[in-house]
Amino acid sequence: MLKRPPQLIIPLLKHYTGHVTWRDGSYYYPKIKAKFEEFRLQDRVREFPFKQFFEREPLQFLRALIHQLMLHKIKSDKPDEVHFYLAKKRCRFGRVEFGLVTGLNLLPEPIEEEIEEKGSSNRLIMEYFNDNPSISFGQLRRVFESCTEVDVYKLGMALFVMGVLTSKEEKTDVPPFVIRMVDNLPFFYKYPWGKISYNKLMETCKKDYIDVKNKMLKKIEKEVSQKEAKYSSYGYTAVLKYWAYEAILELCNKYVVKKSHRFLRMVN
Repeated sequence: MLKRPPQLIIPLLKHYTGHVTWRDGSYYYPKIKAKFEEFRLQDRVREFPFKQFFEREPLQFLRALIHQLMLHKIKSDKPDEVHFYLAKKRCRFGRVEFGLVTGLNLLPEPIEEEIEEKGSSNRLIMEYFNDNPSISFGQLRRVFESCTEVDVYKLGMALFVMGVLTSKEEKTDVPPFVIRMVDNLPFFYKYPWGKISYNKLMETCKKDYIDVKNKMLKKIEKEVSQKEAKYSSYGYTAVLKYWAYEAILELCNKYVVKKSHRFLRMVN
């Protein structure tokens, strides 16, 4: 007797078109990369834990692919994983897959006392933000873009982990400890930014996409000129794209050229 395929959380007949916004794809990362090239910091960034993000080939962010993944979710009994039914097979995306693609640190966070001891410098906040602990992503980006001092790299790293790895909106506040911690780069590099990014991505993956559709339908009823659902994705969403190309041969053959079989997966 043939085994029945798993049931999608959203049945095929209820699928809908959607527009996914992910700010890093065309916003933060290009600005950071261009600034680092301007100040000849490429070699410096390649010596440290985020080098893979600057070594990878440019890869277009496919909104339709991410949206289709969200529509092809199936139930999972593990809260920190998301499961899909793709190409007639079950696929799992969890911490292991995230780590294989990105190589980011997923270990537990250091204790508060250690953060206070090694990441307590207010120098950057005082020098660039008038000692104001309430700093928005937009402010951090503008300060980074206008900076011509030796702190370009540190400000860029702060913008990278918050803008690229969590990809929040410009108006969102940057936690002050990030600006303090980046003044101690060895400690900053050891911080589990991968865990932060992964948790943000799981918030996107675990979102109620039936609710997303219902909100779109309500707008249509009110004669709002919106023909597709619109929602934002957080965390390093591109990891799902790299993972899908590795997990689904049909996608890889159709949309990308795989140049190698290296680790980490994102550099292939």
